[in-house]
Amino acid sequence: RNTALTAVTAESAAHPKTGAVPPRGARSMARTNPWTCMEDQGSRAQVRDAVVRAAAASGWDNAGWAITTYRAMELRRQTFYLWLANVCAVLLVSLLHDFKGIEFYINDSEHSTILTFLALLVAFRSQQAYERWWEGRKLLGSLNNASRSLASLAAAWVTDGNRRDRIIMRTIVFFWSVRASLRRERLDPSEMAGLLDARQVSLLNDSTSIPMLVIDTLRAEFADEAREQQATAAPAPRLGLWEIAVDEQLKALVDALGGSERIARTPMPRGPHAMLRVFSAVWIFTFPLAISDEYPWFVAVPVCAVLALILLKADDMAIRLGEPFGSGRHDLPLEGVCATCEVVLLEIATRASAKDPLPSTW
Repeated sequence: RNTALTAVTAESAAHPKTGAVPPRGARSMARTNPWTCMEDQGSRAQVRDAVVRAAAASGWDNAGWAITTYRAMELRRQTFYLWLANVCAVLLVSLLHDFKGIEFYINDSEHSTILTFLALLVAFRSQQAYERWWEGRKLLGSLNNASRSLASLAAAWVTDGNRRDRIIMRTIVFFWSVRASLRRERLDPSEMAGLLDARQVSLLNDSTSIPMLVIDTLRAEFADEAREQQATAAPAPRLGLWEIAVDEQLKALVDALGGSERIARTPMPRGPHAMLRVFSAVWIFTFPLAISDEYPWFVAVPVCAVLALILLKADDMAIRLGEPFGSGRHDLPLEGVCATCEVVLLEIATRASAKDPLPSTW
């Protein structure tokens, strides 16, 4: 870990002449303000937008109401097979009753009791799943807010322009590394183009926890800045408040990272799900026996199919919401949040490098 940290720090301080991308996002360290180069920002924007478009291709964006409804109602493969088996069972029972005269004697009041129990189980599981999904969204918001605050502090207090750019770049990399960590993936060099080169991505990927390695490099950069300010006899109150504010934001990043990893690494209990699935199967396969005397086959089949679809879809939706950091349609839009945070941090870096950070109309 120390070797990786030293290598990343040394790589960021080097002056490459081979065209490799320095870690602060510049094509060349000779530029005073690498973030204001439209060529660099344009190439990075293309990479960022491509990642977001690829993630949104299977989502809800740019889809009409019909496609959106279809995507919302689609079932997982196992759930679809269960629903299809139920439809076949309903059709078989109804045809046997209507054309063969076979009578089935099951009291429908028993099914009403089971349905009440199932409704309570479905409501409980759906509530727990949505709470996990919403907690994950709040933790992403905390990561976003802390990242912006940290970049703003760096823009206000860090006097070394190169170090300030490195800090903001690494804050952007931290957000993308959180996305990879929550999905148990490694950083993709093609997605990090314009921020890191292939060697730097490889050094980060060698770490067990990429986000914590980035946090360590951020702490090292702020520690170097603090030592330099102390050496230049900066005012003590100013330096103390600056260190406290930075430490609070770094702690907020680590806390939000830990909360997100807790959700991603802790699956929902399997017991309630298994019990709900068993009772659901019992109900949907015996319900046709209770209504076969009341409805003809061409009415019983669609009624049972719709009721089974509602019950199975509620359970299926709870399963999807319980894992909020995946790449499915019902998961949190990690790519969009990362891209939005990156754009905001780049604007902070650009304003910090300008002589007048505020618009001329202010």
